[in-house]
Amino acid sequence: MNTYDDPVKQLSRLRLRAFIKKNLLNHMKPENVRVLCFPGAEVEGQEALEVKEVYLPLGILPENVVGLEEDSTRAERLRATKLGIEIVDQNDLDYFRGNSDTFHVISLDYTGQQTRERLEVPALIAGRHLLGKNGIFCTNYSGKRESRPFQTELMARRILFSPAYREEVDDPTDRSAGFSGYINLAKELEQEYRDMGIGNERLVEDIASGELRDLGWLREGITHTTLAYLTIGSLALAYHTETPERYMPQFLMQHPVAGIVRERLRQSYVQQSGDPTFKDRHRIFLKALGVARWQDLIDKPENSGENFSTAMVEEYGDYLERTKGIPRHIGTMFSLMRAEEEKRPYVIADMERYQYTSNKNFFMLMDMFAVRQPYKIYQLLDSVVEDLRNNVPFARVRNGSLSYTRNWSRLCAEYAEDRGLNHHDVPERHDLGSSWVPRDRISRTDAIDFLKANCSPAEIAECFSGFSRRQLAAMKAHVTMGTYD
Repeated sequence: MNTYDDPVKQLSRLRLRAFIKKNLLNHMKPENVRVLCFPGAEVEGQEALEVKEVYLPLGILPENVVGLEEDSTRAERLRATKLGIEIVDQNDLDYFRGNSDTFHVISLDYTGQQTRERLEVPALIAGRHLLGKNGIFCTNYSGKRESRPFQTELMARRILFSPAYREEVDDPTDRSAGFSGYINLAKELEQEYRDMGIGNERLVEDIASGELRDLGWLREGITHTTLAYLTIGSLALAYHTETPERYMPQFLMQHPVAGIVRERLRQSYVQQSGDPTFKDRHRIFLKALGVARWQDLIDKPENSGENFSTAMVEEYGDYLERTKGIPRHIGTMFSLMRAEEEKRPYVIADMERYQYTSNKNFFMLMDMFAVRQPYKIYQLLDSVVEDLRNNVPFARVRNGSLSYTRNWSRLCAEYAEDRGLNHHDVPERHDLGSSWVPRDRISRTDAIDFLKANCSPAEIAECFSGFSRRQLAAMKAHVTMGTYD
């Protein structure tokens, strides 16, 4: 069925409209909301359905909607609708790489499946802070069978970002436990294969081939990757491009603790590298998954961005205890807060996830995130930093008990209230149903009769199953030549 206008797809748009109303318009006037989306113009006469069914009914002004359409013919059809929206003849990657405009709603309704290249989009949005301090990010993509290399990529992301294999940490935005996912899953799978009498080489082959996990399990890695990118803010691009040197908290890079930590990590590696299990277990995943960003953990841990960053934060806690009398655990918490402020991460306020089958028989996956930036926390943190510069420690032990400054107490209270959702809170997907109606199968004789009656191969393929457009086009050529007469 050559149409965008199908019942289940329309239901998905209504879900997006309700999500925006619930999470954005409860504290913003619709005339102030800016939107970026794929308006849609695949079918002539059905242009910009998302704009018409989602944004305009909410009272969002058409002049505040930017529509991306890289196909020039479709872009002109969108302009011809005279809806008043701005049409940009670009794809999403080029647009996000080259523009710094911020939006309150970014909705990317892909007609195809996800790829590693497309996963750069949430990294760009989070890393360049292209969503406003309150925003909605929505993606739709097809769940077709992904390529084998991308399945391998999803395996890495599923393990790295999912809570199932990560060690518990007090701070859900702390990436320090990320690599533990590989170690924990390695232990689990090694034991399974040992029980079956199979060695590690076969384990590596099965991981690399995608045999160990079904595609539904792997696709969860897309949700967890998007969630992770949003919650690490400016570090998202560093993670995606695998540049660990950019992980370091900049406020510590020029501090004496940096040199201390580098030497300590170097010595720690010298001791650990003598343990064969230390390298073997890590290499199982590095070899199978090819995750280059973690290679430093084996070859040069003293240069590993994540190792270095975490150790510097801890060392700074020691430094505050030595020089300011601030208890180490509180100083480390303060250091983590400052490192997080640098990233300007998004707090996840709400999530909804759906799946549905379109009238073209495409299995679609839909993720919606409501985000905000905790500017009140940043303001309070700046006040605590200023207190410290004025030699006013925010925590002290007096007469055997802890006392805090007013700014620190307010910061901790706000921080506890504004954590938002994390990987442990990812909701189940709800099925919206299917608009797919199986087509009748056509016989070769009937197909030839339709072609002789001047029906086009495209029209026949649209209405019947049994032959592809290419096969029907070849039959049409024979009809034209009189082969079947």
